[in-house]
Amino acid sequence: MTELHLKASNAVPGVRINEYQFQGSFFIAPHVHDSLRLGFLMRGAYSGDGDENLEMAGPALVYYPALTRTGAAFHNAVQHFLWIDIERGWLDQMALSRGLPVRPGVTSDQPVLDLATTLKLALPSIGAAHPIEVESIIYELLKTLNEGESFVGARPQWWRDALNILHEDKSAISLTGVAETLQLHPAHLARAFKAHAGCAIGEYNRRLRLSRAARDLAGTAKPIAEIATERGFFDQSHFNRHFKRAYGLAPSQFRVSRS
Repeated sequence: MTELHLKASNAVPGVRINEYQFQGSFFIAPHVHDSLRLGFLMRGAYSGDGDENLEMAGPALVYYPALTRTGAAFHNAVQHFLWIDIERGWLDQMALSRGLPVRPGVTSDQPVLDLATTLKLALPSIGAAHPIEVESIIYELLKTLNEGESFVGARPQWWRDALNILHEDKSAISLTGVAETLQLHPAHLARAFKAHAGCAIGEYNRRLRLSRAARDLAGTAKPIAEIATERGFFDQSHFNRHFKRAYGLAPSQFRVSRS
């Protein structure tokens, strides 16, 4: 099991933010936490196991009301995320206790992600950020959740089957093929998947292929062009472009960094 690496920790009265980054799989047993919790997944893939089963691939934000039973499984990839715990007293003080979603959910709405990214940028690697800056960003973030209808909750019955198909590691699958297997209309599958995953089904599949390619780069001596082809990319140039966008490094640089 991969060791969870705490990259940074910041706190202001009533709010605590922990930043984690690691590569691999990690599991957290189901538990109940007292505070409202937000998870900003910048990179990676996450499954929540508890009162509701939630799935997402970064960038996305997951929301857990206080006293929610949750567990977590981070899939085998580069993971980078923030956990933001917010106490009831802070919510009362900021007049945010009412109107927030009452059930867990996931969103990839751009205004929410923009605010979460702003919060990440405001946090120093070492030491505490200025309370007024952190609090104002979190206030705006929660107000945005309060006023919008960003979140989706429980997954449809076919959800787990859809994920199983996507995780089978086949070289090529199609939207119509997945829809036929699930006995759904392709347009309905595309709309519903994006609502529940926080990204389009094609993007989710590409992230999985990039994650597998990252494992190949780190764990094998295969040529990059061969990995690109095996993972379903048109050519090495196509693969390089998407890989660098996802991991911040070219595939050759990523391989060196993991050697």
